[in-house]
Amino acid sequence: GSVRLPHYYPPTRVRWLGAGSPGQELLATSGDCIRVWSASGELRRLLRHDSNPQKRCTPITSVDATPATPSSASASQLASCDIYGICSLWDMETGSVKQAFDLGQPLCDVAFGPNGLVAVAGDQGECFLLDPRQPQGDVSVFAPRERVHGPGRIAWGAHRPDMFAIAWQGEEGALAIYDASPQKAVPRVLKSPSSAVTSDLQWSYAHAQLLACAKEDGQVEIWQFPEVGVEAAAMAAGPGYTWAPRRRGANCTALAMSPEVRSGGHHVLVLATMPAGQPGPQGQEAAATGGALWFAGLPPPVRSSGATGEATGAGSETAAGFARGDGPVAALGTQGGFGFGGVSTTILSR
Repeated sequence: GSVRLPHYYPPTRVRWLGAGSPGQELLATSGDCIRVWSASGELRRLLRHDSNPQKRCTPITSVDATPATPSSASASQLASCDIYGICSLWDMETGSVKQAFDLGQPLCDVAFGPNGLVAVAGDQGECFLLDPRQPQGDVSVFAPRERVHGPGRIAWGAHRPDMFAIAWQGEEGALAIYDASPQKAVPRVLKSPSSAVTSDLQWSYAHAQLLACAKEDGQVEIWQFPEVGVEAAAMAAGPGYTWAPRRRGANCTALAMSPEVRSGGHHVLVLATMPAGQPGPQGQEAAATGGALWFAGLPPPVRSSGATGEATGAGSETAAGFARGDGPVAALGTQGGFGFGGVSTTILSR
């Protein structure tokens, strides 16, 4: 069955906190406060950001967690950020703040990387890399040479420890990659063939070279990078290929990729879309009702044959089949109806 959890302020982020035994998982949501829920829907903790100029409940823009595993002796780590520029690291056993960083500008998103590092995106286009392991909490600030603006959304994880990506959503939008190695190379902005803003992005769990970016215009760009190095990754002329569901004109709102790899090296991408808004009264944008989830099998990474970028090797046949729209695809919409292979797709190649 399903459980409905009351949230008096729209949730800005949802994260699982720990594996635990079946039925003992915990879920964290951010909004006016951080709420920690049990898998059965019981509210376990209510955490507030109190260190702010207003001395009252603070809108929390994002939260991230490093899930504890049944074999791990350590509890989950939790990080959160708010509109007053405070990034907090929490002790989940006591519900208290271990460290708080005042970063001096409204914060959009926060994400854990490897070894406890924390990346935070600021509304003014700066990225903060925090190292809580240092006694005073080391803070590095990164900004690409090109001008970018928040809000921003971060993609980082243990499966891609050397770099992380931020989709900057202000003004014209930009996709930038950041060096998480000790060298800390200058962030690089990638040139996308689409001018649409990236609404969500995620590294592939199955293939660390692949980064999927859902664009607001309904397309999903799949970028393929070398396994090490921001400088090498910045040489990419554009996404390896672009996929779009059949219903062009829908807006992408979120995406996710499965960690499992199926036969042939495929893994599944799930894309959430909503219809584009219709003109409303007095020229305002009125959002249409309804939405859909689209499922597609992504091919494995392909090898490049020199400067031409032509796909070669075992993966090329799979990639070509995907580009023709032969891959397994399904749509799950608000009108009901679910079926694999019954929905044709549009694949746009570079």
